[in-house]
Amino acid sequence: DLGGLNDTLLTTLPYILDAGTDFINYEWSTTETSQQITVNSVGWYSVTVTDANDCSAIDSIYIDELVDVSDLVEENPQINIYPNPSPGNFVLEFIVSEHQNIRLQIFNTIGQVVYYKDIMPLTGKYHQHINLNNCAKGIYNLQLISDTYIINKRIAVE
Repeated sequence: DLGGLNDTLLTTLPYILDAGTDFINYEWSTTETSQQITVNSVGWYSVTVTDANDCSAIDSIYIDELVDVSDLVEENPQINIYPNPSPGNFVLEFIVSEHQNIRLQIFNTIGQVVYYKDIMPLTGKYHQHINLNNCAKGIYNLQLISDTYIINKRIAVE
């Protein structure tokens, strides 16, 4: 996709990025010059492509690693998300017993991040209003990632 939009892809690593076959020149942010590159780490990747008419386009993507369920830690806090389902306004509440950095992410069904917030550092009760009014109706995956656990919950926008 060379639509010029910056996107996030949640996937397992390594992952092969492919800029497409319609071009004669490829210049990746990694300095590679092939149609495809293999990425082994989380981060931004961009490519500039040129076609036979000397027209160029640039696209970029953020690669984020999907964590294997076997990596989850058993001891994690109970979280409350309400109302669920909702027209788009949710409340997230949880309690953290140890001082931790926490990342809150919400993904749509194709793995794109639609909401993101770093909560640093945190101990005690956390209360957050989440506004997904601009998101399409459907099921979303809410993910809390801390230093010691990952929690996934499904929420529904109706």
